[in-house]
Amino acid sequence: MGLEYASSGKTVEVGQFPANAWGLHDLHGNVWEWTGSEYDEKYGGAELRGVSDPDSGGPRVLRGGSWFDVPLWLRSAARDRFDPRGRNDRVGFRLARTLTL
Repeated sequence: MGLEYASSGKTVEVGQFPANAWGLHDLHGNVWEWTGSEYDEKYGGAELRGVSDPDSGGPRVLRGGSWFDVPLWLRSAARDRFDPRGRNDRVGFRLARTLTL
């Protein structure tokens, strides 16, 4: 998954491509996923703390790659940093919710 996004040349609406083996859509390759955790080059624990104030420090962690990136970046282990005050059409976030049946 992810190469479909590269061929689109842009961010696409969620659910445009088949789900993975667990029924999840769009995990890699559409947009970098904004985590809200502080970026720490050496994983010193900052990523365990969520930060809601955009002016409270340095860059935040992004994960997963976007349609613009080479396949090497299209995986959940891929991480990068981004200034929380910046804007980019290759950065988004994931909204998770519990479904009650």
